[in-house]
Amino acid sequence: MPNALSKVAKDYRRAAINRYDEAVLLYLAGKCTGAMYLAGYAVECMLKVLVLTTVPVAQQAEFAKNEFRGNAGHDLESLRASYLIRLGGGLPSDVAQRFALVRDWSTDLRYDPRESKDDEADPFLKAVEGIITWAEGRV
Repeated sequence: MPNALSKVAKDYRRAAINRYDEAVLLYLAGKCTGAMYLAGYAVECMLKVLVLTTVPVAQQAEFAKNEFRGNAGHDLESLRASYLIRLGGGLPSDVAQRFALVRDWSTDLRYDPRESKDDEADPFLKAVEGIITWAEGRV
């Protein structure tokens, strides 16, 4: 059973849901690169929530302050690995497949001048939605 969620963990969870909702709005407006950028942040925030569930609630704020700084705090693969190591388990195969679709996301996407296409953004957003749904069932 995961630890309770501190305010910082609840804030990350809410941010994840908000960023995903915003990503969907951008996608529907034809702004696929921006949609993928925000959707990647949604995964980042949910991974932080999952990692925090492995930390006693009284220590979550300090842990987040120390562990989620710098590049590692935005690296989906590093956050995913941290959660799995701390959890001592693996991912269901469908969730692992979804992570494979989003693993190359980076904050550098904000500098990409090209507009991604629907055929790239649609599976990305669907993978993110699946990851969020799975993560919500774990917190």
